[in-house]
Amino acid sequence: MEGTRRPAMASRVTCRHRPALGRYDRRTARIRAGAWECAVSIKVPGVTGRLTGDPELRFTPAGLAVVRFMVVTDTARRKADGWVSEETSLWRCTAWNDLAVNIAESLRRGQRIFIQGRLKEHSWTDKHGYTCRSVELVVDDCGPSLKFAKAKVSKVDPAGPRSVDADEPWAI
Repeated sequence: MEGTRRPAMASRVTCRHRPALGRYDRRTARIRAGAWECAVSIKVPGVTGRLTGDPELRFTPAGLAVVRFMVVTDTARRKADGWVSEETSLWRCTAWNDLAVNIAESLRRGQRIFIQGRLKEHSWTDKHGYTCRSVELVVDDCGPSLKFAKAKVSKVDPAGPRSVDADEPWAI
């Protein structure tokens, strides 16, 4: 069964059709399975950076918690005249459910954090007919970086599902 294996970097295939008999196309990084074309979501080993703002917690109409935040990473090198920033990246991040609530309650703007997750691509057509693409990091795990700080960890009390009022300002 040549070509049916998923690539080593791909962690999950996101589509309605399971491409067990599909073929991986290396040029487009997509699984081609019959009439379906499925995007491959790639697991990110880890991102360490600083929060650009406080995480924004919201709730979907179904009651699921979602938090969105931005993280900036930067690569700096020491030169004769001081530190020089070589490469800066901005990561748009999203976390769901209990992790979202914990992030919103624990992390604040400017904190150095560590994130692990997977990249997810969104595409849409704008009002001029152009296809636009955006990539976000869907967070699987997150915490404060302990390189320059200390943290006290406390386990959360597992509670039942939270109720959401439609007239609350953060409800979506």
